[in-house]
Amino acid sequence: MKKVLYGIIILTFVIIGFIYFLYDPSTFSFFPLCPLHSITGFLCPGCGTQQAIHDLTHLRIGQAFHHNAFLVLSIPYVILGYYLEWKKEKTRFEKKIKSTLYGYYAIVLILIIFIVFWIGRNMM
Repeated sequence: MKKVLYGIIILTFVIIGFIYFLYDPSTFSFFPLCPLHSITGFLCPGCGTQQAIHDLTHLRIGQAFHHNAFLVLSIPYVILGYYLEWKKEKTRFEKKIKSTLYGYYAIVLILIIFIVFWIGRNMM
């Protein structure tokens, strides 16, 4: 049953990646606009994510970083988190990394970075 679930998850990511590869969010109206940006004119932390994903599928990392730096910088962190969560036999070092990078204080730090990113991108 787990293999079927993992297969469905992987297939979903492949399909979404294929869609983002084919269709440019800046020119294709299928993708929704950010309601916060539409109403206030301010960028939310997620603004630019669709364009950044499109750029990443075309291996344009610099442009993806320009559209949403927080997303691009968080990808290695998320991948490491999934690796540490799914690995059954963890070494002592991996357990230490998981408790340090994914513990309570790490979550608070990430929230602070997230808020600073949100404010900072609207000040430029």
